[in-house]
Amino acid sequence: MILPLLLAVLAFVVLLPIVLPLLRGTRAGQGRGVFDQAVYRDQLRELDRDIARGLLSETEAHAARLEIQRRLLAAAPAAMPAAAPAAMPAADPPRQAPVLALSIAALVSIGSVALYGVLSEPTRLVDPSAAAAREQQAEIERLVARLKERLAADPTSQEGWRLYARTSAALADWDTAISAYQRAMTLGDGTVDTLAAYGEVLVARARGTVIPLARETFRTVLAREPDNGMARFYLAIAAGQDGQPAEAIRGLQVLAAEMPADAPVRAEIARRVAGFAQEAGMAPPALPPGQPPVPPGAPPGAPPGAPLAAGPRAGMPAAPPTGAPANAPRGPDQATIDAAASMPAADRTQMIRGMVARLAERLEQEPNDLDGWLRLGQSWMVLNEPEKAADAYERAAPLRAEDVTIPLRAVEALLKARAVSDPLPPRAIAILRRIETTRPDEPAVLWYLGLVAAREGQKDTALAYWRRLRDGLPPDAPDAGMVRQAIEALGGTQGGGNPGAR
Repeated sequence: MILPLLLAVLAFVVLLPIVLPLLRGTRAGQGRGVFDQAVYRDQLRELDRDIARGLLSETEAHAARLEIQRRLLAAAPAAMPAAAPAAMPAADPPRQAPVLALSIAALVSIGSVALYGVLSEPTRLVDPSAAAAREQQAEIERLVARLKERLAADPTSQEGWRLYARTSAALADWDTAISAYQRAMTLGDGTVDTLAAYGEVLVARARGTVIPLARETFRTVLAREPDNGMARFYLAIAAGQDGQPAEAIRGLQVLAAEMPADAPVRAEIARRVAGFAQEAGMAPPALPPGQPPVPPGAPPGAPPGAPLAAGPRAGMPAAPPTGAPANAPRGPDQATIDAAASMPAADRTQMIRGMVARLAERLEQEPNDLDGWLRLGQSWMVLNEPEKAADAYERAAPLRAEDVTIPLRAVEALLKARAVSDPLPPRAIAILRRIETTRPDEPAVLWYLGLVAAREGQKDTALAYWRRLRDGLPPDAPDAGMVRQAIEALGGTQGGGNPGAR
């Protein structure tokens, strides 16, 4: 409030010398004849000076003097008599210009306020880092535009689709990146690097969850390249997400031991190990020392295929918290874990159930703890309590409504203990129906709802679901053969396009 007042006072002070004379008015000056006579007299004096300096002769100046004197006499009637002040006419009243004064004041005031608003707005100050980020973003977008033009001209270019996929991934446009990788693979690009990058983008779109299609992709990579670091990393993460934190830690520890000690990805591995250790209720183990650092001049980094998505850049979820809230039950120390290993199985299970029960009690008091509900769901899976695990995942789902992988975990929990030939439980079907309303093309939804329709004798509906699923998968994807076999088993053909579900 003080700044606008000061600005108003300043504007008033600046405008006062301009506006005041216009409001006060001015009086009419003397007649023009007086000024004309003064000019002519000055011309006569100048003429005399020219004669004195020899610039003009008396004869040459005579004609000019006569002309100036004639004009001086002619101007005399228009001049005001200097010797008769009593005969002077009444002075003209002051001439005021209020409209002009107000116009000037308004123009200066409004213009200054507008100029201040433009130049002084804090958000308009240039932030070098933000400007650089915008320029980089604009450059990537220009590259995307050029790639689109290139692919429109040559839609069979494997390299073009692969580069388009990588660029889209850099922009966090996961759906476009996935589609581009699928096109590249359909055109015959089956290299390990492309498969691994495709699997990583699938994980990124799922916000860090290693979905079934990504797992199969990474297994294919490992079958062709057993030491591929990226595939080993994500399959270890998948084990932890399946409720097997010890197996996840073991896989990550082995991977860290094979890396150079200065590999940047070791920090991400340490973070993951700490998260899984907390889920298992144990102290985080230290990472193995790793291999000697890469000497200068050698290619730095992790082994071939090491994970590239380490953190928010690739849409990964935040790391599980390394410590519990102050009122949460703490996990046992290493001595307690060692003692538990020698317990009878029943006693060990009872101890674990007690820890899980305390976690469940805390979450009832803190229902907005998303990570807590996810850990509780995994814990119930370890204890082979699928219904309770599904309960926990369903409590977690509204806390991150856009993440479809959380309700899908509930479905996986409900199906874990069932044989392939068993019908899907109604609760799992209801969850799938809810997911379908927002993500109708989610592969797991299409597969399971097609299976439900097939078992209920709704052949056309089942074929519609599975054809949509088939059309969204590359022909050489690990799940594509299974989907084709399911379509053929219902008497469907491999043609038919994409009729849509129901």
